Amino acid sequence: VVLADLNEAVITKAAEAIRAKYPTSEAIAIKCDVSKESDVESMINTAVDKWGRLDVLFNNAGIMHAKDGGADETEEKIWDLTQAINVKGVWYGCKHGIAAMRKVGYPVIQVVDPKADRRTKRTPVKASELEGPSSTLRPSLRSWVPQPRR
Repeated sequence: VVLADLNEAVITKAAEAIRAKYPTSEAIAIKCDVSKESDVESMINTAVDKWGRLDVLFNNAGIMHAKDGGADETEEKIWDLTQAINVKGVWYGCKHGIAAMRKVGYPVIQVVDPKADRRTKRTPVKASELEGPSSTLRPSLRSWVPQPRR
């Protein structure tokens, strides 16, 4: 398994815990900023280089910034940061994950928390990042995923 996070110390500790609990398993820790396409591409390439393919992508990085408020009080830099991580980060994962999975004919597994919008305060930033990945990426995912024969 490849574990990726912006916090290298935390992700390294998580990989060590997996290896300790499951001694025959392999866990790689990678520092990854999902708002940077090159980091996401490198993360996926690491998995493919190590194991020859990508089977599953748990594409679920996200933030809830403490300064995320109403439209009249959220600063543009907070909006941009949230969108870069919560929307573009998902898009980068899909973009490079689909490409890796296409090479071996695997379907895409996209994980999104269906309860996130019910547990959190609905601010303009939160509403856009919850709807953004689903509404933007759904058509491209559907076009790639093989459809059942009728």
